[in-house]
Amino acid sequence: MKASPFKYRIGIPTYKRPDDLENCLNALVPQLRGRENVKLVVVNDASHDEEYERVLAPFDKLIEYRVQSVNSGPGLARSAAFADAVEDFLICLDDDCIPPKNWFETVQAIVEANPEVDLIAGYVDPVWTDKPGFWDRLVAAPMTYPGPAISEQGLITAVTANALYRREAYENAGGFDPNITGATEDCCMTQRIINSGGCYLICESWRMGHKARQTLGKIRRTYYGYGYGGAQAVLEAKVWKLAEISSCGTLIDSCKTVIKRIDYIRRTEGAEDKPVYMKFVHGLVTLIAFVEYERGWLKGLRAYGYKDENSIPKRAGLLDRFAIDLRNHRV
Repeated sequence: MKASPFKYRIGIPTYKRPDDLENCLNALVPQLRGRENVKLVVVNDASHDEEYERVLAPFDKLIEYRVQSVNSGPGLARSAAFADAVEDFLICLDDDCIPPKNWFETVQAIVEANPEVDLIAGYVDPVWTDKPGFWDRLVAAPMTYPGPAISEQGLITAVTANALYRREAYENAGGFDPNITGATEDCCMTQRIINSGGCYLICESWRMGHKARQTLGKIRRTYYGYGYGGAQAVLEAKVWKLAEISSCGTLIDSCKTVIKRIDYIRRTEGAEDKPVYMKFVHGLVTLIAFVEYERGWLKGLRAYGYKDENSIPKRAGLLDRFAIDLRNHRV
């Protein structure tokens, strides 16, 4: 095995999902055996029980396990994983991720080819942990899984299901915002690094497997959480880029925003070699997901202080609003 010039720390937060964590570790740990340049830290966000002891027992000497005393959300759990890091690069994934066989080898090669990179945004693909039924395959629309969020202004979110940060850039940016308790900690972290002068890569070749969601209810709850957390990110963390691709807070504009997102997905995903009925159901599921996002967004706007349309700044000159780094590019 070729020695790497860099050291890495992988942080995995977990909360009430020991079975998912077991699937994740079974796929991830074999990739790390024999690699002295990698440290794996699992942080339980105050949900430890006997099942976690069972899951972690086979990996006792390979994993550093930390338990939070208070449930504080994914951002602070990731902060706990990276709190004392001395490694060169920090990698985020979720407990319901299932890394493909070449996952770590791929990102290590990307880093060694681009040693100046401060942030790498990878992609996520749905995978099955058991044999799916007909309804499961219908509901699991690929476009409803997390992936890098990109606008004409550049990268908005490097999703923490598959993201890498240079430790120095992470520390210079102040780490994860402790005030962000919801599902947009990754969006805020991305913008913190970019706004502090960091450069990024959006890498379509770096793919992470993600447990396929098997119920429509899970998709609805997830996207409602994204929308609600998005409002917190905009109104409390001032992530104006996210506001640029979101509605202004009215029902009519929310409908227009959903239509724009559906159209964007249609244009970027391309034609899929699937039966017409499956395309129809996937389109319907995607529509439901985006409607739930907007529902959470509208609820969150009011919960976090939105009073009227002027509460969210309108588009202004880029230099007045964003830190622009001309080194930013995608591969």
